[in-house]
Amino acid sequence: MEALALAREYHPIAVSLDVFLPDMLGWTVLNHLKQDPTTRHIPVQMLTLDEDRQQGLARGAFSFITKPTTPEGLSAAMGKIKAYSGPRRRRLLVVEDNDAERLTINALLGHDDIDIVTTATGSEALAALQNTSFDCMVLDLRLPDMSGFEVLAHVRDTPSLSELPVVVFTGKELSPEEDAQLHTLARSVVVKGVESPERLLDETALFLHRVIDNLPVEKQKMLDRLHRSDEMDGYETMQVIRENPSFRRLPIVALTAKAMKGDRERCLEAGASEYLAKPVNTEQLLSALRMWLHR
Repeated sequence: MEALALAREYHPIAVSLDVFLPDMLGWTVLNHLKQDPTTRHIPVQMLTLDEDRQQGLARGAFSFITKPTTPEGLSAAMGKIKAYSGPRRRRLLVVEDNDAERLTINALLGHDDIDIVTTATGSEALAALQNTSFDCMVLDLRLPDMSGFEVLAHVRDTPSLSELPVVVFTGKELSPEEDAQLHTLARSVVVKGVESPERLLDETALFLHRVIDNLPVEKQKMLDRLHRSDEMDGYETMQVIRENPSFRRLPIVALTAKAMKGDRERCLEAGASEYLAKPVNTEQLLSALRMWLHR
């Protein structure tokens, strides 16, 4: 709580955040920082275990210091986040083969704090990534020369690109397997639909560390509407429920998208009675519900 108050008061250029804090998990602090428009742009470096990396990046963390670390590693990580935080225009790559969609995305995301480069094919995108340093990429999965999955695999396998935040923006209906694969390759997946413009603006602003107050008023209003409609994350929801004495013994079954090391402990620490990893086995879920309802 003290860290949140200090961040809101002083607006530091960067934050280094340990996951294991005495009063709340670092993930909860990260969520609070990223949900507050006055602190959302601040790059946050997480000190945690390597297996938590993808989860943290998807929540808006800038980078990681993996425990245990060395003085040299700590110094290099601090130098990296300090260099990133300096004043400069961010660069965004948009990969979309539909001309009308490209114009719409440019109008939606464009402002004088970022430079946008657009490409229509996967090969053009890879060439642009080779020649220019980008801070984020928006990627459609349906491209004329290769699939977005191939582009993502190339980014993952190229050391100089492996930390590039990618927001997949697609109208393609995803199978559960494709969805799971995407969440290991990209920071975020936005499905084209009713709320997709707001979501795309929100996700790219998060990974570009844009200062929300510097955006045009109409874009600030879009983000405000979107955030007012969001729920807290599951960890915070459980913690708030448990703070009410009348709900201390209410059974809560926590579901998580993928079984990552430490997820079970985090869920139980936040107040869950039971933990199940997706994809959920129906019989296992019903068995857990029967057990808790019977009690």
